[in-house]
Amino acid sequence: MWITDGLNGMRRLGAWWLAFAAAFLAAGIWMLTTITNSSSVQDVTDANGSVTETQTYNVSDSGYLFLGIGLLVCAFGLIFSVIMFFISRPVKQRPS
Repeated sequence: MWITDGLNGMRRLGAWWLAFAAAFLAAGIWMLTTITNSSSVQDVTDANGSVTETQTYNVSDSGYLFLGIGLLVCAFGLIFSVIMFFISRPVKQRPS
């Protein structure tokens, strides 16, 4: 009995699985842009007039670790949500 209740509950979610997938995708894209835009190059001019380029990072090493783990979670969540969407679609029976 409880197995059929679980399947009906899963089918009731229906298009919500796609909404979950979209949320995971948006979070993953945000994490990727955070990682790629985390460094900036600054030109520093000393008193002699020589210019040195220094690269500064806006994200710490532990921040990269958490963003990487978050990307993995988002990737698995995205794949799981899309699979659950296709599993939850009702199967139409052919008349025999």
